[in-house]
Amino acid sequence: AGLDAIILKCIQQQPDQRYLGPNELITDLEAVKQQQTPVYAYQKTGDSKIDATIISSIVKKAKRKKMILLAAGGVVLLLAVGAIVLMLPRNNKSGPISGNSVINQGQPVVIAEDANKKIAGLINQTRQLIEDKKFSEAHRMLGHLMVLASDSEEVGVLLKELAEQEKSSSVQLTDEVRRQKFNDLIKQVEVLIKANNLPEASKVLSEAYVLDSNSPRVNELLNELKSKQSSVTQVQEIKQKFDENLKKARQYLRNGDLNEAGQSLSNAYALIPDDPEVNVLLKELKQKEAQLQVETERKKKEDEYNHYIRIGIESFSGKNWAAAVESFKKAMSFKDTDEVREKLKDASVRLEQAKKYREILGRADEDERKGAFEEAVKRYEESKKYTEDIREPQGYIERCYDKLYNKWYTTGVTYLNEKKLLNARKAFEQSLQYKIRDKDAEMRLAEIEKLFPPNMVLIEAGEFIQSKDKKKIRLDSFFIDKYEVTNEEYARFLEYIKKTGDHRKCHPDEKNGLKPKSHLPQFWINGEFPAPEARYPVVGIDWYDAYAYAAWASKRLPGSNEWEKAARGTDGRIYPWGNSEDVKINVKGKGKSQVTAVGQFPQDKSFYECFDFGGNVAEWTADVYLPRKDNKTVRGSSWYDTLSKARGDSEDCALPTERWKHLGFRCVKSVD
Repeated sequence: AGLDAIILKCIQQQPDQRYLGPNELITDLEAVKQQQTPVYAYQKTGDSKIDATIISSIVKKAKRKKMILLAAGGVVLLLAVGAIVLMLPRNNKSGPISGNSVINQGQPVVIAEDANKKIAGLINQTRQLIEDKKFSEAHRMLGHLMVLASDSEEVGVLLKELAEQEKSSSVQLTDEVRRQKFNDLIKQVEVLIKANNLPEASKVLSEAYVLDSNSPRVNELLNELKSKQSSVTQVQEIKQKFDENLKKARQYLRNGDLNEAGQSLSNAYALIPDDPEVNVLLKELKQKEAQLQVETERKKKEDEYNHYIRIGIESFSGKNWAAAVESFKKAMSFKDTDEVREKLKDASVRLEQAKKYREILGRADEDERKGAFEEAVKRYEESKKYTEDIREPQGYIERCYDKLYNKWYTTGVTYLNEKKLLNARKAFEQSLQYKIRDKDAEMRLAEIEKLFPPNMVLIEAGEFIQSKDKKKIRLDSFFIDKYEVTNEEYARFLEYIKKTGDHRKCHPDEKNGLKPKSHLPQFWINGEFPAPEARYPVVGIDWYDAYAYAAWASKRLPGSNEWEKAARGTDGRIYPWGNSEDVKINVKGKGKSQVTAVGQFPQDKSFYECFDFGGNVAEWTADVYLPRKDNKTVRGSSWYDTLSKARGDSEDCALPTERWKHLGFRCVKSVD
């Protein structure tokens, strides 16, 4: 029924009974499509409705005629196209129409390139309608022309012709009726403009213009109509640009061109901010941008990781440990892997070693500048633990060795010139540690060794602190036996006496009746010592025996001060070995409770590295014991005595003729 009404509306004989424009037709068609009642199909001129029964009857008759639906469809199409053409807008001048597309009520219209010719055609059609007395259709056409070409003189002429024809063909209206009709038309125009029914407003405004062409209100409404038409055009242009940008945005999103997609969506959003599809596409864009950002960041981190790994490996190969550590740390900030952890650990260890190496080298260099070459050598040796290439520290060590050799060799020469043989010998021996098999140093040592009696130690001239009186005493240089005189050494003396009978070197005060003294030790059996005791100190001899042996050996018995200096040295120590009593020496309670071979107790070593001053056997000296002038001074402790007698301030005494099983002697020799 709805479609029947639409067809009937389209084929009405009177133009004012048909649809007034394509908008009404489109609205009704959409209503039928949605199964709703058409709005305009049941209306005549004005708002009176056509009886549905009449419509049904007319349509039934019409259907008896074949092709009526086809014809009606054709009429509808032609009417729609014709109405659209009639509503084509123009610019403010009567010249060519704007090239932009214009829509009415949101529908697009394609503008022909020869717009001026079509306007001219509309003018001719309007003139023909006036001549045919079809004033309603003429008003409709003029309404469009007033909007499209309001400045055209021909439009003005047609308006005057239409007014005159209407006057001549109808009853003349009184001024009051004319004014009333004019006001009604003006109100109708205002309503139509407000409802955006611009084509109908144009028609009605044309009728009002015929009634009063000089009314300012007509011009005002004409301008408002033009403005409305212009606004519609702008909306159409905005919608068209909006759709174009959305289309581009979709394509760019599909292609992954997010920058261009963002630009297109930005353009669309600027045109219509609240469009739902824009928001959907913006959300999709943000998701893809987020995914791209994640991937970009991942790729960037991977690239940065690989870059710093490469730099770190190159730095590591070049032994630039600091740069390697820094690069591996940066690599780890982008990707923490076992590989980079291992490399960083290795580089860090190498860096710390390098720092330690350089620190030690710096200290060694400082020692070297101060002349502390021995300390510098120790540091250079230590630095080898912190480097794989020891050539550098070894070169510094050899440089220090050269300096140390020169230092000690020069020192040895100085001591030798000063007759300080012991110091000279030590200096030359020290120089040979830094230049092995140096002929000059070896030659100097050979000269010194010729001056040293075998198994004797040089005690150089100088002061020492006497333990008894706590005063400094100066002594000349002398040699002293390193060990006490042994049984085998004393036996050679007895053999000489036995063979030669030479007693010229015996002490003049020794007495043995009319016979010369035999000097045989008291505890030897049948004039011989037990074979295992060859290196035992000789005991059971009196002071005269000791004196005779020393003279035979071109030596002498030591003075009490000489013995003490050789035992305690020059540093004021209490015992020959130092100040500690926690030592193992051959005295009562600490040794073997009997005499032993010489040198068997390494801790019983004196300042000058002589042995057994503190224990084993006590020793005769050359001095008289002052409290008892008939006694000789005895120094040192023995296996028979306690530790207290080993002190530097301890003295004992014995008659020169006494022979003890724990009393022996050692000899000294003056330095020429």
